[in-house]
Amino acid sequence: MKDSDNTNIIEVPFNPNRTPREQIEAAIASLPPRRCELHPNELRPVDRRGTVQSALWSGYGYGQTEPHVDFTATYQRCAQCPHSDTDHDIEVERCAVGHVRLGKFELCDRDEHGRPLPRYYGCAPLEADQRARDQLDAWLASGAGVVCKFSNQALQRSCVHMKLPFESLTIRPQFAPCLRCSLESLGITPDESLASFDNFIVDPPTIRQHLETCRAFAAAPKGVLLLLGNCGTGKTHLAIAILRELLRRGKSGLRFVKHRRFLDEHWRSLRPVPFREERPESPLSRCQESSLLVYDELTGTTDSSRACEDVLLDLFEARIGNFKPSIIAANLNPAELEAVLGSRLFDRLRRAAFAMLEFGFESKRKSLNADYLNRDRPCGHV
Repeated sequence: MKDSDNTNIIEVPFNPNRTPREQIEAAIASLPPRRCELHPNELRPVDRRGTVQSALWSGYGYGQTEPHVDFTATYQRCAQCPHSDTDHDIEVERCAVGHVRLGKFELCDRDEHGRPLPRYYGCAPLEADQRARDQLDAWLASGAGVVCKFSNQALQRSCVHMKLPFESLTIRPQFAPCLRCSLESLGITPDESLASFDNFIVDPPTIRQHLETCRAFAAAPKGVLLLLGNCGTGKTHLAIAILRELLRRGKSGLRFVKHRRFLDEHWRSLRPVPFREERPESPLSRCQESSLLVYDELTGTTDSSRACEDVLLDLFEARIGNFKPSIIAANLNPAELEAVLGSRLFDRLRRAAFAMLEFGFESKRKSLNADYLNRDRPCGHV
């Protein structure tokens, strides 16, 4: 959910000596975040990347053009070619180098005899991280050594022009979704999307070390973080808190999946489908390719154990082999986890483990009953 603030459009005088990104980010640096309509306690920060893209590549309707720069290089006439004293305008228009725009409202560069000089034209869209002056230099370098096709003589450049068909950049500020909206878009429930490091209940006190380990993983995700133990002890909470922290830093390509739903969707994708009915897509490839995967509620399954082992081996072998970090939350102890995954995958997980945290504590959910019943449901949720 991203939108632009059309009531607060910003016009920035364009400076060809600064990159467009620098100019746009400076203009929106002081904009305050918005409150989320769905989650009033959450803020929607200004989306710097989206705002830059909007200013440079989108929002231009019919009859409008994207911001670009026009280049013109004027060259001296070829001294070795015959020139007509009467039809020199036509002669230059037919010049192999370029042409002269002869119009009622356009001036042409001319030599000392009043004859128009050949021109070479170029155009380039604005680049977010390149100054317009640098784009002009790159264009001139690409056209260096322009020669006359008739005499093969190099033409001497007399002057260069850079024309901006606009005086300012039109900036429509974009706002990113709030963190709860972003988490819910990953398939996390509104109740679970509240999870953060700050509201994690450190009880018993020995669990504080688990909290610090998860903070360290969020700061630099690598390998596989294994969260093992009893249900209701905070494993999913910490996994979602890690996702929240990564989203806050602007990370993309994150994925959250429940074990039972992953297997259900995968098995359904393998079943025969009626003629002309589209086969559902397996989540396997998407989970293999995500930048970070949270695989939640891994437990024993009634599926064929060998088939389940092979699917999970395909999933995590690809992720480990491509150095893609993962989090596995399982209601199992290490011995039970090895029995479910099989020795092949369990051995690979131990090699790639960032940490294996055991949650051998009692469930906290009973003590949170009143908190749940007294919590206001966010707007838009029935």
